Amino acid sequence: MTNSHSDRLPPPATGTVFPDVPAGNPFARWIEELAREQVTGGCGGGLYCPDNPVTRQQMAVFLIKTLEGPAYVPPDCAGDFNDVPCPSQFANWIEDLNGRSITGGCSVSPPLYCPLNSVLRQQMAAFLVKTFLLELYGN
Repeated sequence: MTNSHSDRLPPPATGTVFPDVPAGNPFARWIEELAREQVTGGCGGGLYCPDNPVTRQQMAVFLIKTLEGPAYVPPDCAGDFNDVPCPSQFANWIEDLNGRSITGGCSVSPPLYCPLNSVLRQQMAAFLVKTFLLELYGN
């Protein structure tokens, strides 16, 4: 099975987008592509923080912006999770994921999202498949 996206490579990195991501970083071209597409602005202060783990709240923004594009504005939050203040920087993004049934949070009773927890690779697999409606291995 051939996947047209598997052969896609972003342009070579310039090393000028984030000072902490030199062009020689093996992930630089991918990081710079996310910046070009306005999916990420980094971690603050003009940096990307490439060795930092991704938190669940950051992951919500990455997924929705990649799915919908940089101009997308999620609906206003309603207070779905006890540990995500509404309004707050990430609440709309988190609740948008919840509304799409991409995540139900980390606890049902009480309803928690655990926004500062890191995303495990196994969790990321589920988030990606649900967000992009992937059919794995042609199934």
